[in-house]
Amino acid sequence: LNLSFMLDTGLGGPYFLVYHLFNIILQAISASLLFVFLTKLNRGRILSFVLSLIFLFHPALTQVVAWIPGRNDSLLFIFVLTAFLSFHRFLAAPGPLPYAGYVLFFAAAMFTKETAAAFPLLIIVYMAMVEEKPVSRRSWLAVMIGSAAVLAGWFFIRAFVITVSPLNWLAMAKNMLANLPIILVLTGKAVFPLDPAVWQTLANSTFWYGIAAAAVMAAAFGASEDSKKSIIWFGLIWYISFIIPPLVMLKEPFKISYIWEHRLCLPMAGLLLFVSELKWIKMLSMGRFRSACAAGVILLVLFGVSYIHSYNFSNRIFFWERA
Repeated sequence: LNLSFMLDTGLGGPYFLVYHLFNIILQAISASLLFVFLTKLNRGRILSFVLSLIFLFHPALTQVVAWIPGRNDSLLFIFVLTAFLSFHRFLAAPGPLPYAGYVLFFAAAMFTKETAAAFPLLIIVYMAMVEEKPVSRRSWLAVMIGSAAVLAGWFFIRAFVITVSPLNWLAMAKNMLANLPIILVLTGKAVFPLDPAVWQTLANSTFWYGIAAAAVMAAAFGASEDSKKSIIWFGLIWYISFIIPPLVMLKEPFKISYIWEHRLCLPMAGLLLFVSELKWIKMLSMGRFRSACAAGVILLVLFGVSYIHSYNFSNRIFFWERA
C-alpha cells in the first residue's frame, strides 16, 4: 500500500487525481481478474461477465475506489486472485513458472494485508473438495511447502520490524466474539447494498438486512439440491475465511467495533461464486430478453447507488459529515 502511494506521489505530487485514477484502474483489474477466476471454475462466460459487473458496480465497494486508503483491499484482491489462478494453472500443468507465481503473489498478498493468511486454508479446501482430478502427493507437498515458507518469512520479518507486543490469543478470541455480529451486518450490505455507509460502528448498525440476507441465502441453498455442492461450500468458506480475520481487532483506546465496507472486496469473490451455483441463478438464461432486462435493471440500480455514494468521498467536509 505504501509503495503504491509513493508511486502516486512521484507521478502526481500533491494532486489527488493520480491517487483516484490508480484506484479506478485497480478496481477495473480486480473485476477483470474476477471474470477470469469465475470462468476458470466453469461458471460460463455470460454469467461470469454479469457477476463481474455486479462486483464492479457494487455500492459497498465504492469505498474501495472513492476512498484512497480503501486501495489496500483492491491490492489484496488482485494478489490473492492472481495467486489462486497461478495455483490453478500449477494443478493443471505443474511447472516452475506457475508455482513461482503462486508463491510470489501469495507473498505480495501477505505483505499487503494480514487477511491473506487465510488463503492456504482455501487452497487445501479446493484441492480436497473442488478439484475434479486427483491431486498428486507431490503437488500437495509443493503447495504446502510454498505456503509455509511465505507465512514463516512474513512472521519473521514482521517480528523484526514491529517490536511492540502483539495481541495474545485470549485477547484475539475475545475481540472476535465481540465482533461476530459484524459478519451479519456486512452480509446484509453485500446482499442488499442500497444503504451504504461511510464510517459505521457496530453500535449504530441494524441487523435486519443481515437477517434477511441470511434467510435468502439459506433458502437458495436449500432449493439447490441439484447444484454442485462443492462449489457452493467453497464459495461460502471463501467468504467466511476472508471476512473473519479483521474481526480480531478492536480500535483503541475506546474498544470500538468499526464496520468497513471495503473489507467486503475479497470476500465478495466467494459470495459471487456461491451465487453462481444456485439453482435460481442457473435457471436464468441471459440470452432471454426478460433475464437480460432484469440483469440490466439490477446493474443500473447498483451503478446509481454507487455513483451517488461516491460523492460522500469527494472532499473532507462531505466525508466527515457522513462519518
